[in-house]
Amino acid sequence: MVTAALRRIPRLVQDEFWLFLLASLAMAFVFPEFGRTWLKPLALPAILAQMYVVMLNIRPAELAAAVRAWRPLARALAFLFLLTPPLALLARLGFGPEIALGFAIVCTLPSGMSSPFFALRFGGDAALAVVVTAVSHLLLPLVAPIWVSVLASSSMEVDPVEIFVRLLQLVVLPFALAALTRWVLGERRTGALYERTSWLGGVFIMIVTWGIVAEITVTPVPLAPVAGLVLALNGALYAAGYLLGGEARRTTTMTSGYRNVTLGMVLALSVWGDPRVALPSVVWTLTHTVYAVLLLFLHRRGARGSAETIR
Repeated sequence: MVTAALRRIPRLVQDEFWLFLLASLAMAFVFPEFGRTWLKPLALPAILAQMYVVMLNIRPAELAAAVRAWRPLARALAFLFLLTPPLALLARLGFGPEIALGFAIVCTLPSGMSSPFFALRFGGDAALAVVVTAVSHLLLPLVAPIWVSVLASSSMEVDPVEIFVRLLQLVVLPFALAALTRWVLGERRTGALYERTSWLGGVFIMIVTWGIVAEITVTPVPLAPVAGLVLALNGALYAAGYLLGGEARRTTTMTSGYRNVTLGMVLALSVWGDPRVALPSVVWTLTHTVYAVLLLFLHRRGARGSAETIR
């Protein structure tokens, strides 16, 4: 009986990941010392392992198909890297430079690794969401250093080269290792490896979330105002993705609102070492999950229609 229950854990983590994520946020407040002492030092290797597992699912054929049907991909990338970043300027009106820098980071992040999961259940095109997620991550080392340098307060030291190098480590290195794995094992075996290990990506995200949020619990931060702005920005991006997403509106809704904030948290602490810089990404972890689950609930209650298939 115990063995059968253990066998169900990987599927449970995949299907109900949002519950585990919320649980890791709660545990950071209940057991902060454990998170700071044992899990925070694991944040960097955990995000690298998580990125590697996810990159195993990036298939060259899907990337080629997205290039052929380039308009939905271009629209989704425009939402991520042209529409969203200037919104970070709102944070400079009422917050200190550390919080404003945190908003500059979170507003330049790529689509979250779970956005294909949510897009599929929202009636979107999961394959397109996978490609948007992959391409937005590969573009991040080129885009983020520029936007963060422009958007950050002049009182904060921002080194674009350091951001670029760190993102090469966090994004391009796992992608290269995954490509090497695909070359060595072949397409079929790599797919099988991903199927067996994909649930571990959720575990790695929980480790990062618990460890970094635990650090924030001992730092005085303006939590309520930051949460208010994150709630407004995140909701606006979900709405804009649906209203302006064209034929791929359900997919664009999720790729626009659901971001890789775990990467944002690690980037903030590994480059600047200030928990206040990570705060907007931490709050976004909660809001984008709640919004996504709410949209899925509304979708189930409404007329389902046919799923998007953009090719």
